[in-house]
Amino acid sequence: EVGIAAVTWCVNPSPGHVKLRMNASGRVELVTGANDNGSGPLATAIRQIVAEVLGISVFSIDVPALDTAASGYDGGSQGSRTTQVTGEAARCAALELRSQLARAVASQLGASVEQLTFSENQIVNAEQPLKRVTIIEAARQARVCGASLTAEATFATPPVACTPVSASGLLIPFFPTPTYHVHFGEVDVDPVTGNVYVRRYVVCQEVGRAINPREIYGQIQGAVAQGIGYALYESLRLREGHYVEQSLEAYRMPLALDIPRVEVITLEHPAMDGPFGAKGVGEPPIIPVPAVILNAIADAVGESFERLPITPQDVLAALYRRAP
Repeated sequence: EVGIAAVTWCVNPSPGHVKLRMNASGRVELVTGANDNGSGPLATAIRQIVAEVLGISVFSIDVPALDTAASGYDGGSQGSRTTQVTGEAARCAALELRSQLARAVASQLGASVEQLTFSENQIVNAEQPLKRVTIIEAARQARVCGASLTAEATFATPPVACTPVSASGLLIPFFPTPTYHVHFGEVDVDPVTGNVYVRRYVVCQEVGRAINPREIYGQIQGAVAQGIGYALYESLRLREGHYVEQSLEAYRMPLALDIPRVEVITLEHPAMDGPFGAKGVGEPPIIPVPAVILNAIADAVGESFERLPITPQDVLAALYRRAP
C-alpha cells in the first residue's frame, strides 16, 4: 500500500563567520567556528563555494581543526543552516579576497578589475584571453603590493516582516527561508506476522540550488533511514523506573536490508539569501517519514495509529479488530 506526506521547513538564520587567508603558493586556509557534525558542508559545499569564486581547485583549500577562539561566532551545526548561512559568509569573504587579487594584477593584464575572470587557477583578461596570470603569480604580486590576502565576513539571514508579539521571548523570532518537501512510500504488510516492509521510497525536496548533489542525496538517504527506524523500530520504554531497552541487543534499529533505495528528486528554486541560491537540506527529510509509513500502513489495515513505533503487535491488533 502507499502513503504520502508533505512538510514545510524553515532554515535557522543564526549568523556564520568565515575568515580566508591565501599564502604565496596560492593555497587558501578557511577558518570558521562552524563544524561538519556528520553532514559535511565544510569538507564539500563551503569549499566548493570558495573555489568557485576564486577559480581554484577545492583541493587548494584547507580547513584547519576547529578552534572557536580563533574564529568569529557561528550559530552551530543545527537548523540546516551551515551551507546556506556560513556558506554565504564564505562567498562574501571569497569575493573580498578575489578583489584583492584582481586589484594587484589588473594593470599588468591591461584590464579593469571588472574585466577579469577567475577560472582554472588563473586570472584572465576577458577581452584579451591571452593576457593571463596564475593564481600563484597573482598572490605573490598582491603581497608585493601590500595586500593582506586575508578576508573575513559574517552573514545572518535578513529578517522578514513579522508581528513581534507573535514570537515574544524567542531566541530566534523569525525563520525566513522556507523549504518544501513531499515524500511517497510503498509498504507491504504481512497479515500473518504483522511485519511491515518498506519497498519503495521517493523524496521530492526543494533545495534552492544544489551545490553538491551527491551530498544532498546522502543527507536525504540518511534521514529516510532514521525516519524508518523512528516509525517502525526504535522505542525506549520505562518499566518501574528502568529502561526496558538497555542495550543495542534490545533496542531495535533498521538494518541495511530494511532500507529501500531512496529515489530523490531535487527542485531548484534559488534563494536570494543563500550562496548561489542554496538552501538548507539536512534535517527536514527525516520529518515526514513516519507520517508516510503510518499512512501506508493505515491504507493497508484500514485503521490509523496514535503512537510510534508501529510494531508488528500493533499491526496484528489492528487487523484483529477489523476482522469479520
